[in-house]
Amino acid sequence: FFKAGRYLDAYDLYSKALRLCPLEDEYAYNKAVYFSNRAACLLHLGRPEESIEDCTMAITSSPKYVKAYMRRSQAYEKLDKMDEALQDVKAVLEIDATIPSAIDAEKRLSAVVAERQEKMKAEMLDKLKGFGNTILGKFGLSTDNFQMVQDPTTGSYNINFSQTKKP
Repeated sequence: FFKAGRYLDAYDLYSKALRLCPLEDEYAYNKAVYFSNRAACLLHLGRPEESIEDCTMAITSSPKYVKAYMRRSQAYEKLDKMDEALQDVKAVLEIDATIPSAIDAEKRLSAVVAERQEKMKAEMLDKLKGFGNTILGKFGLSTDNFQMVQDPTTGSYNINFSQTKKP
């Protein structure tokens, strides 16, 4: 059903398989496959939150089942939760560092996460500058009296003060 694009029918069959699957530990891998495949159906049905739940159940059943991590990563991406998506891809690479799709996803997601962090850092600095100007204005100063210089080796910032004379 899945390959034919009949995702709801496939979902129903995987749900039935889960109900019929024995609870013994020896069937944990089977259960993980059923949950993960049902999660794939949910992704195609536009239900990423539920897909994440099923992937989590699959991972709980079989912690080394990489397909569940990859599918959960895709679901997180659909929800624009890039940090979580990257975390799952890194978990895959810890299990097997040779999976090409995980390697590609890690590069792509790392770039997205880094870009977002830089944007957030710039926004935070702007907010801090505004707050600083409010406080410093009471003393006849502004944040323009301070220069932030980033150390290229550590990424930390040094703050230099320069008093400009007003005419």
